[in-house]
Amino acid sequence: MATPVSPSPEVHLRGMDNLFLHIELPPRLMTVSTLWTFDKPLSIVLALQQLEKMAELFPRFRQIPVERNSIFHTARWQFVDNWSVSNHIEMATLEEPTHQCLQEFVSRKISIPFNPEQPLWLLYIINGLPNGGSACFWKAHHCMADGQGYVRALLACTSGSNELDEMIEEAKKKYVEDFRRVPECKEVPILRHLPPQYQKRTQPWVRQLFATLTLILTMMVGYILVLLRNAKLAACMLAPTHWRKDFLYEGPHVFTKSIAWSEDVSMADIAVVRKAFSGTLNDVMCAVITRCVKSYLDECPKGRQDKELWMLIPKSLRSPDDRRFQNVVSGSFVYFPMEDMSTKSLIRSIRQHMQIFKIDFIPYLLYILGCIFLLLPAVVPSWIISFQVTKIHGVFTNVPGPRKAIKFAGQEIKDYRVMPPQNSKGSIGMGLVSYNNKVALAILGDESAAYPGAVNEVCRRFKPTFDQMLSEAHQALEAKSKKLHEN
Repeated sequence: MATPVSPSPEVHLRGMDNLFLHIELPPRLMTVSTLWTFDKPLSIVLALQQLEKMAELFPRFRQIPVERNSIFHTARWQFVDNWSVSNHIEMATLEEPTHQCLQEFVSRKISIPFNPEQPLWLLYIINGLPNGGSACFWKAHHCMADGQGYVRALLACTSGSNELDEMIEEAKKKYVEDFRRVPECKEVPILRHLPPQYQKRTQPWVRQLFATLTLILTMMVGYILVLLRNAKLAACMLAPTHWRKDFLYEGPHVFTKSIAWSEDVSMADIAVVRKAFSGTLNDVMCAVITRCVKSYLDECPKGRQDKELWMLIPKSLRSPDDRRFQNVVSGSFVYFPMEDMSTKSLIRSIRQHMQIFKIDFIPYLLYILGCIFLLLPAVVPSWIISFQVTKIHGVFTNVPGPRKAIKFAGQEIKDYRVMPPQNSKGSIGMGLVSYNNKVALAILGDESAAYPGAVNEVCRRFKPTFDQMLSEAHQALEAKSKKLHEN
């Protein structure tokens, strides 16, 4: 059962919450969004009941930020008088029962700013999908919470309200088990080279000692690589001559947006690729996305101009049981090679970048500084942040969703998509979500003449690009198996 968040008195926005309110511009709204599709029409009565429950559990859905323009303090949360959940639901019917019509509808709605006199969230119930289906398009302002906060809130109004708590308990239990477990010899780099008869005789304390020494050495090397990486990042971010070229276009930042999403790929197939090329789910998906972006840019009239794909990756700083409905998140930049290279080499390169990202201390430092200095809006002018994020191609976030199908308002959610906001003009906000043992990509971007259909093309290539990797993975595993049998 979801745990209620105690109603708080009228308080000022925290530093990171204020950041997303502070940096918002009319053509760059700080809106996060989710799309659910269903096979049947939704009951408006049940939907209202579920959203009432969500707002009761998370009082922030009944509050608005007031006194937003002061340079000496952040805005203040205030409850709305005579609040009604019905003010946050809009009904719509598609003109045609097509995927394109649904896509155009949500693309229009994501461009509309929130009414500052109402809590900053809306739910569109959309009818008229193919075969009598329906959809829910939910959007909310990033100043209220981060991705994990919104996932918890949304799950609270579905049949999956208990699943997140179960996942948290499993994560805590696994952490304790991993901490207490004595590693086998084959898991320790030095001891794995011993003959089998000696491995069997090795005492547990010896294995633990060598594992600890290996961890310390690995961390020392890792932090050296972190320092070298951050030196490159600092040089690129501060240099006035270092700018990305791809996805930028002439003229002002356009207000017209486009949202697209990919076909699903199965977790089982991703596991095959991971086994063949030794990478995490994030490593494999980042490799697929990098190839999709590269492929699209190579075929553009202007051609691809950048050698690396620069992304901002948010990093959650929550403990597994952190239930706060606020932004407990930071992030850092990563860069992936957009070059012609084998799948194995690409995944290995991305894995190395992601391993450094995981132990990087900069996200923690930025979060602490943000919580302190962003309490005074005038301390950090928004143009400084805009200058930094304009240099990168986009944002990439991975949202872990329910592992099995869940229901909302009595209907099973068929497809689940998430979209983070853009970071700058010409950038793309990419959201990867896992749901019901499947993974899919969704992208938000500008609709510009310089890069026509960019988000559609990248999403269209996602499944075929992954299928090609999967084929290579099967071939690699077969070759490895054949070699073992020959030996």
